[in-house]
Amino acid sequence: MASALYRIGTFSFRHRWAVLLAWIAVLAALLAGAAAAGLKMSDSFTIPNTESDRAQQLVVERLGDAAGGVGTGGGSASQSAVDPDLPSSARIVVGAPEGESLLDDNAAGLATVLGVLAPLAQEDDVTAVSDPVAAQAVAPDGSVMYVDVQLGSPADDVPAATVTAVRDAEQTLEDQGYTVAVTGGPFTEELEILGPTESLGVIVALAVLIVTFGSLLAAGMPIVTALLGVGVGAAGVLALSATIEISSATLTLALMLGLAVGIDYALFLLTRHRQQLAEGMTPVESLKFVEQHMVPFYPLGDYKVAAGVAQIKI
Repeated sequence: MASALYRIGTFSFRHRWAVLLAWIAVLAALLAGAAAAGLKMSDSFTIPNTESDRAQQLVVERLGDAAGGVGTGGGSASQSAVDPDLPSSARIVVGAPEGESLLDDNAAGLATVLGVLAPLAQEDDVTAVSDPVAAQAVAPDGSVMYVDVQLGSPADDVPAATVTAVRDAEQTLEDQGYTVAVTGGPFTEELEILGPTESLGVIVALAVLIVTFGSLLAAGMPIVTALLGVGVGAAGVLALSATIEISSATLTLALMLGLAVGIDYALFLLTRHRQQLAEGMTPVESLKFVEQHMVPFYPLGDYKVAAGVAQIKI
């Protein structure tokens, strides 16, 4: 393994610009494949033959469309969370204005909310709007309630007019002081590939590395290589989503682990490499040592590996 890695490392060092351009080309190709795939990530996260999976299937078998996505992790994602080709549903959660109750004054608040939501049953592709009283979907203190809107099509096929009608009802209630949240079906938030949390993490890591190394070039190298690796991995996952079902949780894990391992491992290698250059080694000699003594951590019984790691100075 050490010899193979050394050959790869030596080739990459001697043809570094060609290798860099090749990786950029790979990334571009995978990004094109991801764009063509349409980012078809699944929001379901099930593990076959587990107790939770069997319970979820039992609920779907017994309750059918009335299951309302129970156990799918999508609130009211309905059975579409299990099978995206099945009809979807949306859940409208309404909170009473602060200090008020939906059940005060002969349930006038509840009547007001239902007066706004009940007409949704007449919209195109809406098969049913649940009765929160019959479904016991009103909190005992009247602080919150929810209504399920059953749809006749998968989330991607719900008519735009129906989506607009639900949003208009949401806005009407909010204008009257109610707090409203709509989830499930066509109202599921779009997949966010790189959010503010990951971006902030990269910025903080860069700042720490700049302080540690005292060099923008040295600090940026682990960041750039990690981002390139994460980009290739994430784009590969998205491209594969066109042919196989991939959970959105897969992409999240790929980003988290890729950034963490990519930056940390590159930091170890770069620290050792800089130390050896300062001691008078040539770049090729330093590369040989790093490849042979730091990259192949297996087998762990090799005392040279332990010695190489123990000599790292950060």
